[in-house]
Amino acid sequence: MENALLYEFSTIAQALAGAIGLLGAVVLYKLQRLDASIEADSLVAMRPLDSNYLWLTTYDFHLSEFEKELDKYMLEHRGEGLPYNREEFRSVIRLRGNTRQRRLIKRRFWWAMGVTAVGILGSLVALRYDAELRVDQVAARYALNAGLIVSALCLMSYFHLLKVTLRNW
Repeated sequence: MENALLYEFSTIAQALAGAIGLLGAVVLYKLQRLDASIEADSLVAMRPLDSNYLWLTTYDFHLSEFEKELDKYMLEHRGEGLPYNREEFRSVIRLRGNTRQRRLIKRRFWWAMGVTAVGILGSLVALRYDAELRVDQVAARYALNAGLIVSALCLMSYFHLLKVTLRNW
């Protein structure tokens, strides 16, 4: 059990850091693709509206702002119908889906980062107290089990992040 603590906690820290780095690259690539799609769809979706709504087509595009502006446009032009053709309507639908997916990916990524940070910091703290844990076998078992539980939580958060990120790839 002497070296088991040292090996487990150093391996946990290294594996979690490598995994979140790899996941970060995948997530960053997907977010860049979503940003490009949101930008293109927002330009198409805003085409039929008045030109004073074009400020919504920035990278900081928020779907709620677009929906507010669309509702405002509908109230101003009541009875004229929605000025969308099939292509523009599909852009609005894609825009909604992409902005929601982007928000969900970001939320899941920060959750995975938080769990990973806890796992890495916990491993480093356990490595610091390696000598004390070698003496107390009960505390060593608890520390090993805690390391396994945190690792399992990290793997589950990675799985959920990948599931959301790879949707509509």
